Amino acid sequence: MWVHRAGEDATQIEVDKPTDELLLTQGDHVLRINRETTTIQDVQWRDARQGGTLRVGLGVGTLNAGPEETAVVSDTRGNQLFLYTAGDVVRLHQTAPTEPSPYATAWYNDRAWIASTANNVAQSFDVSGGVPVEDTRFNTIANVRVMASTSEGLILGGPAGLQVVKP
Repeated sequence: MWVHRAGEDATQIEVDKPTDELLLTQGDHVLRINRETTTIQDVQWRDARQGGTLRVGLGVGTLNAGPEETAVVSDTRGNQLFLYTAGDVVRLHQTAPTEPSPYATAWYNDRAWIASTANNVAQSFDVSGGVPVEDTRFNTIANVRVMASTSEGLILGGPAGLQVVKP
């Protein structure tokens, strides 16, 4: 991984395994996932070194930024939603069971969202009480691979096209 700062030479940070997805949290921390080893790792880019690594269930799917240092992550084979924080080290904070084969994740309207590719259903979880509680669900287009939150609502994308919803 390379860190480029204005007016400086790039800094190289070596990590153990390939990076399938990289995320900059709202708190300015970097997280990366490796699907082969189903792991999440923080990258301490200011100190030019890799951080701690944790397993993500049975098969990590995607990750998306939540508030501040939070990341919403899917476990595609274990059918779970994971919530991690990235401060001084990456930490698992909450999990919740989901519909089968969850993949895409998002943070929208103070909720963690996840979309199932098996049942074509999106679910939201209120995590404010410390235990994720499902509070919304709707049918989606087939095989949602990407979710993004915008001022217009949630945008879901996959081979079948795009879907925009304002739950």
